[in-house]
Amino acid sequence: MFVPVPTPEEMSRWDAEAIALGMAEDVLMENAARCAMDSLRQHWAARGRTLAEASVLLLAGSGNNGGDAFCMARHLLDAGARPVLVCTRSPEEYRGAASHWLKVAISLGVPTFSAEAWEQGDDAIPARPDIAVDGLLGTGFRGALREREARLVEKFNRLGAALVLAVDIPSGLDSRTGRPCPDAVRAHVTVSFQ
Repeated sequence: MFVPVPTPEEMSRWDAEAIALGMAEDVLMENAARCAMDSLRQHWAARGRTLAEASVLLLAGSGNNGGDAFCMARHLLDAGARPVLVCTRSPEEYRGAASHWLKVAISLGVPTFSAEAWEQGDDAIPARPDIAVDGLLGTGFRGALREREARLVEKFNRLGAALVLAVDIPSGLDSRTGRPCPDAVRAHVTVSFQ
């Protein structure tokens, strides 16, 4: 039986309604991150591995997908992994729940770098992590990737991580058609929430 997938507008409306009913946005983000972690653990264990000591690069965009990545970084740290955040904005530019979870990750000592440092090949950022998490763009993405986003997607795809997990949707895919615009993250696993 085919179950229809909600549209991005429906998902956005459901989130807004949950917040209006009193559920805090950071709790919604925490729930999403916890579910993403459950999937990550399951798929990593299927490869005969545990998260302990796994190097994980999390690419975090400016919206809620970035916030999901920030929240996942804390869970990864708790699991004994070695998370590294790559952010498309400076920390003070993030807002709302994303800002909250970024501050938590930074306060716990999660190494945090700019996308520019990553693009320039900063040696402190793993060049070939065990796991890569795509939190760059979400279901709100429309049109074609801008130049900077296209470069980040291309670099992300070249990482060669053993497991690539996308939050909500692989960055660069149109959520209405499922087509790359013109390129997209090539994820092994995509975790969507409804």
